[in-house]
Amino acid sequence: MSPSAIVYASATGFTRRYADLLSERTGLPCFALGAVPGPDRGAAVLYLGWLCAGGIKGLRKARARYKVQAVCAVGMSPAGTAYTDQVRAQNHLENLPFFYLRGGYAPERLTGLYRPMMSLMSRMVSKASAEDEGARAMQEAFAKGGDWVSAEQLSPVLDALTEYHTPPRSAREASAMPSKQSQKPRGRVKSSIVLRLNLRLFLRLLGIYVFMDLLLLLLTGGGVLLWADRQCADVSALVEERG
Repeated sequence: MSPSAIVYASATGFTRRYADLLSERTGLPCFALGAVPGPDRGAAVLYLGWLCAGGIKGLRKARARYKVQAVCAVGMSPAGTAYTDQVRAQNHLENLPFFYLRGGYAPERLTGLYRPMMSLMSRMVSKASAEDEGARAMQEAFAKGGDWVSAEQLSPVLDALTEYHTPPRSAREASAMPSKQSQKPRGRVKSSIVLRLNLRLFLRLLGIYVFMDLLLLLLTGGGVLLWADRQCADVSALVEERG
């Protein structure tokens, strides 16, 4: 992994702050996704995007424009293996270095559709039963907001960048080093309150959109029938007038 630039997408500023911190510590130039000027098309980049319903915003566009070599997802949920694995799978990041960074929640900075969507999400979280410490932390975050951006969370990202830029060890040294992957415990993946509510939120929004489409269809059909009825009445009156 040897990116030539950092590219990010940020809605309320937390992802941008992480991108700026990485730029300060690595010396890599930092650009907002779609900014002009920006990295050349096809450039190798480290991408940071904020999470919305498990999807990393802007990632598809970044992949189409650049050679994304690593991805950092910024969300408000506390870090955990289950949630990280879910985000990795949902965004098809199995073959890329992936890092999760806890950012923050500032509803007053949200704009457009995201404001009512997160308001609905907040009500759903507040009514859900807090089954564990992570669920209680999410309820508190939605209720009070929060800012969890810290330079310490970037340590795994910086270590990965350093590792890829460090000259390779000899075969003997490499074999003597314990494998981090083999030492990583594979605990049972547990569902989190965020994962459960994402599906419910999606279904509710889908229901609203379907209802609006049906309503528009009925109004359009009614308008057409009314217009046709008036046209028939005009034709009938014209026929009677001319005998």
